[in-house]
Amino acid sequence: EVVPDSGCGSWLWEPQSTNLLLQSNQFNTTWIKTLATITSDEIAAPISGEMADSVLATATNGGHRVLQAPSTSGVGTFTMYIKQKELSRICVHFLGANKAAGFDCSDNTTFAAAGIAAYPTRYNISDFGNGWSKVEMYDVGSTTRVDIYIANPTVGGNNATWIGDGTSKIYFSAAQFEIGSYATSYIPTSGSTVTRNQDLCTNGGSLASINSTEGVLYAEIAALRETNDNVQFLSLGSGSYTSNSVYLQLRAAPNQFAVWAYSNNLNQLADVFNVTDITDFNKIAISYKLNDFKVYVNGSVVYTNTTYTPPTDNSLNVLEFTRDGGSPFFGKTKALAVWKEALSDEEL
Repeated sequence: EVVPDSGCGSWLWEPQSTNLLLQSNQFNTTWIKTLATITSDEIAAPISGEMADSVLATATNGGHRVLQAPSTSGVGTFTMYIKQKELSRICVHFLGANKAAGFDCSDNTTFAAAGIAAYPTRYNISDFGNGWSKVEMYDVGSTTRVDIYIANPTVGGNNATWIGDGTSKIYFSAAQFEIGSYATSYIPTSGSTVTRNQDLCTNGGSLASINSTEGVLYAEIAALRETNDNVQFLSLGSGSYTSNSVYLQLRAAPNQFAVWAYSNNLNQLADVFNVTDITDFNKIAISYKLNDFKVYVNGSVVYTNTTYTPPTDNSLNVLEFTRDGGSPFFGKTKALAVWKEALSDEEL
């Protein structure tokens, strides 16, 4: 358990993912440069202990950019970090999908990328600290090339085509393109694609801590995205969820989770709940005992069932970030706990 509200971080459980950009942080290597000059390792990068490059717009009229073609084309997600020097604006364009958006790290705002057919499904720029901003672009479509333009510093001017002064720069760092509809944490590359394996948790609970006839499954969690895929679970189980189980499921609808329970091969209950933002940390407590099943979210009761029948003794014997070893939970976890008795309403 990471102590809640202590300022500590959280466990991060992520799926397998691959950074398809061959050089994630060295923009003077496999990146193709057009009317742009790179100075390598100029300042400290925001993450991973790397150094960041500066990108200069040459004193020529045209598009000042660096580009790289991912080794695999697919519906992907792009992230990178930028920091203002003399310049602060970029446009990121995805060839093939023909989607783009503009970002300004001087005030962390977005702007329209001139001449582009469509925007990505979701895009954002946010303060990352120490003057750095994080750029995120989700569901960008089937992409064959990533173009990062230094945008015209004159607001309202043509974004991509302008005359640089030959001295003004902006800092780039930690670019990542991965297949999928949401971003995972940074995967450094240096000449080839790199795959980070799926996170796994083993020996996550003691059988002596689990009471099958009454108890509480509690989690303080945050999902990695608003809309999930119905196959992500936290569970108390028995090796067959349709025999005996109590589990929480992240749903495919935005900002929803579900609670299910089986006892002695019978489906006792299944219900869906809404939260304001599933990507924020929510405290979810599932309390179960004979004729008294309750779900609490952030201290408030959202569900009661007075006809619940619990499993027989010793039926629940597994606590896991999956359901029967499959459908893994991906998200952030500040606390995961099991009580051997049903807690009072005040405690919940």
